[in-house]
Amino acid sequence: MRRTPSELSLSPSEGNASLGTCEINDPTSQLSPDEIEAASEASESQPSETSHACTFDIQFATLEYRGELLQGVQYRPRNKRVLNTKAKVSWVYQHGADLQAKGHQKLWLCKLCHETKKFRSQLFNAKSTSSITSHLDKTHGITEPGKNNSASSSSQAQTSAPQPFDDLKYKKQLVNIFIKNDLSFALIEDAEFRDTLISGRPEIEAILPSSHNTIKAWVLDYSKSRKIQIKDKVSHARSKVNISLDSWRAPTVKNYVAICGHFIDEDYKLVHCLLGFKDTKGVKAGNMIAGIVAKVIDDYEVGQNLGAFMMDNAGDNDTMLKELATMFDIDVDFSRLRCLGHIINLVIKALLFGKGVSKLERKLAGASYEEAFRIWNSTGPIGKLHNICVYINNNEARQAMFIECQGEEIQIYQLLVDGGIRWHSTEAMISRGMYHYSMIVVLALC
Repeated sequence: MRRTPSELSLSPSEGNASLGTCEINDPTSQLSPDEIEAASEASESQPSETSHACTFDIQFATLEYRGELLQGVQYRPRNKRVLNTKAKVSWVYQHGADLQAKGHQKLWLCKLCHETKKFRSQLFNAKSTSSITSHLDKTHGITEPGKNNSASSSSQAQTSAPQPFDDLKYKKQLVNIFIKNDLSFALIEDAEFRDTLISGRPEIEAILPSSHNTIKAWVLDYSKSRKIQIKDKVSHARSKVNISLDSWRAPTVKNYVAICGHFIDEDYKLVHCLLGFKDTKGVKAGNMIAGIVAKVIDDYEVGQNLGAFMMDNAGDNDTMLKELATMFDIDVDFSRLRCLGHIINLVIKALLFGKGVSKLERKLAGASYEEAFRIWNSTGPIGKLHNICVYINNNEARQAMFIECQGEEIQIYQLLVDGGIRWHSTEAMISRGMYHYSMIVVLALC
């Protein structure tokens, strides 16, 4: 509901209203009862806020125009004929309020003058904006956007001038995209992908590689530069450099060892970084792994600043650390830390599968699909559930039947299979299997 200034003055608690707070001696207190009623009826039929001009706290007792105190002041709504159209609003209304008052249909109140109490120069007739434009320019140095004076135009031209193409930054961003999104280097040879990257800019086309070998070389160069940065950080570490490492088997059955460093940097921030990711060539012996780790330690020159070593409970890791102690100043008993997460994982596996978990994993590592099926089937309920989930997920028709069995459910689920490096994968498989127990039984019997 629209309110007159007098109505606002009677409600000082409503200071957040669009017209703001005003004083008790508002000029509308001088109106006759009939005039106040007429103003109230008009205010109830029109909104109090404008969408085309700025609004701010107005001291209505200061609104004098040509020596007369204005009466019945309110924000002027736009004509309904221009609402929801593309009719342009003058830029001057970004800097002032659009008002109307008794005897005056269009007035413009300068926000800057009003807020700085320059009341004599604050009001203008808004039937024409030429005087308002002149006032904003001469008094406040504000000109119409796009029509600034020569000095400001020159400054604007300088700030908006096109920046030179940064080929090194672009190269870095391109390499990051390939690495972070695990993209094939061959993608750079795809015509549509190249068109998207170039987007009509010849300066990009001039440096964009045309061969996957170039992208590979860029990634290797970038890796070397990152390594230099890490070496610099490690050399300025304010703490011992602690090492964590673990072996990992890729889907290609290749074995790798990841070696990470953990330390407090020169800014007293905790840093975690990958120091090495090495192919072990299938070697499992602890003394052989020690040789790989020792090369990484020497490469980063941290042999005199080694702290703790975090590893799982495998006996090969004990052998490895003892071998490293012959090369570096390492207190084996003090430095050997064991991964609590791995310990909990081993306990849960023992509860699920009983003794011989490691032996079970070795059997599964080199087994064919049929052999793995028989091995899992002999490990009890968890193994049977594993086989059922694999059986359904390995066939598109069975997956479709499983989805169809879920009916009109809002969310469609897929069965999960345990395995990989996700320690919670068995729990996820069991939870999902229990949720769809009846459907799994039906499909298993099909």
